[in-house]
Amino acid sequence: RLVLRTSQTTYDFFLFPYTKHVALFFAGKACKFASCLCFTHPESRDAYKKMGLIKGEAGKKIRIIGHGVDAKIFKPLNLKKAGKKTILLSVAALIKVKGHQNAIKAAKSLIDKNYNIELWIAGEGSYKKELEELAENLGIASHVKFLGALSHGELVKVYNKAGIFVFSNLSDVTPAVSEAMLCKLPVVAASCNGLDFVMPSEKHGIVTKHDNAEDLARGIEKLMLDKKLQRRVAANAR
Repeated sequence: RLVLRTSQTTYDFFLFPYTKHVALFFAGKACKFASCLCFTHPESRDAYKKMGLIKGEAGKKIRIIGHGVDAKIFKPLNLKKAGKKTILLSVAALIKVKGHQNAIKAAKSLIDKNYNIELWIAGEGSYKKELEELAENLGIASHVKFLGALSHGELVKVYNKAGIFVFSNLSDVTPAVSEAMLCKLPVVAASCNGLDFVMPSEKHGIVTKHDNAEDLARGIEKLMLDKKLQRRVAANAR
């Protein structure tokens, strides 16, 4: 019997203020009943502690397990890159909290500096129209490609064709970071909850400021200008 908690550390979705007493009551019962409490990173565990769901003996049942990512699927493939053009890749559902808007703004900054780049965004969601309009308004729509929802088999090929993985989530780390690292794709990630568990130091990727498109662009530029750094962090990450 176990409780599995994903990366989520914030509980501000619109119904939570009205449902939290009932939700926390049953979550507390589940924590007492479970033989093991599994969390994807320490900060998701700490969120449960702050809500009073883990008390006393329950603390002995905790395991930090990371994200489940299939290393047999996500791995380096011998695929051709896009020549002299650098492909930036962002993978997540198209909702505002995933931060794709910052990846688009960062791409704009780099294009303005005459870098030959293209941003690929994999995922589907309700925020797609706003993201398309943002790219259009910034004048870089021709440099932003929306790939839609992809299967794991399709996604691993995209990771291997890309040059740099851009993670700009505003909330919590996601399995996409681990997938990119397994594919030996260098990562530039905005600081967020749980990131330091997945990328424990800058030996494994470039970390930029939270919700800051300009700093994200600087991190991408740092990697683009240093091929040796790209190879080193990608190898360490895998």
